[in-house]
Amino acid sequence: MSFVPDVPPEDFAAELQYAVTLDGGSYCRTASIFHKMAHSPAVFLALADATSSTLREMKLDPELRELAVCTVTSLNQATYPYGRHVQLSQKLGIDGEKLLALPVGDRHPIFSDKERAVLRFTRELTEQSQVSAETKAWVADHLDHVERVELAWTVAFYNAVSRLTNACEVELETGPAPGVALR
Repeated sequence: MSFVPDVPPEDFAAELQYAVTLDGGSYCRTASIFHKMAHSPAVFLALADATSSTLREMKLDPELRELAVCTVTSLNQATYPYGRHVQLSQKLGIDGEKLLALPVGDRHPIFSDKERAVLRFTRELTEQSQVSAETKAWVADHLDHVERVELAWTVAFYNAVSRLTNACEVELETGPAPGVALR
């Protein structure tokens, strides 16, 4: 038995119906994480809003963001968000060699200096919940204040997402990824 079972589309709360209802009124599945989070509309909506802001509204370069997200989720052994964000990274055109090199991150020559700085920041914040002054200075050489805040947010948020998906046993969908329930 799953720790948190999926909520079927027809059982989504009224305020969440937008996520699983097609234009003709029939039901569909959204991303697996949302079928678990639908048990709590407050968590569902917070997750949808935060995900939307992180993926659509930030100045931080999407490729840097995805390298950070894949690093966080890999370090946390969070299969669901890792798999989803590898797919997103590939859609963005991130070289598969870079994705394979993420386990050694800031030590691999395939990454630019900026990417290595971001990867070290990501690793330190994820593993130690702190970032060294040396790493902060390295990141400051490449990112402005807005991007630094957005990088810190992205790493912190995907650490939370990793723990949420691991705790609730969210499984990666097979086949093409379904639409995401963002507002």
